[in-house]
Amino acid sequence: MAAMDLDAAVDELYGLAPEDFLTRRKALVAAAKSAADPDLAREITALRKPTVAAWAVNLLARRRPEELDRLAELAEDLRAAQRDLDGPEMTRLGRERTALVDELVAATASVVTAAGGRLPPPAAAAAPAALGGALATQEARGAALPRRSPPAFGGRACAQGSIGTAPTRSRGRP
Repeated sequence: MAAMDLDAAVDELYGLAPEDFLTRRKALVAAAKSAADPDLAREITALRKPTVAAWAVNLLARRRPEELDRLAELAEDLRAAQRDLDGPEMTRLGRERTALVDELVAATASVVTAAGGRLPPPAAAAAPAALGGALATQEARGAALPRRSPPAFGGRACAQGSIGTAPTRSRGRP
């Protein structure tokens, strides 16, 4: 890869199917080392393989960005209702969000199928968390909407328990 940089590596890696991620990351690390760029090699090594759910949602973001735009707009409306302490509006938007996330999970499965893959049931079950988490904060939303993985869909934040990882249980709750 000529004139390799982290952004190019990120875009390439998170555009691959999960089963191709580790092999290609290893090759990119080797290329960075051979180009005498140990800092880039370390940064690429730090990129985490996305879960299948995170990869699938990222594929949706790349192939059908307007789908996530709808969720982003709804998230903005929800934040505004919450800021205004508008309970009835929050309830209405919450129901709308649930319906939209269900639609987006179906759209995600469709995009994966069109790409020649299959969204296994555990990944489909994790997709709503990946979709919701991607827009939970402005920072994550900014990463999701440019149609690339980190940090929202499987980059460093994924390793820190953000998007694409199994949800953790709250202490004191079963």
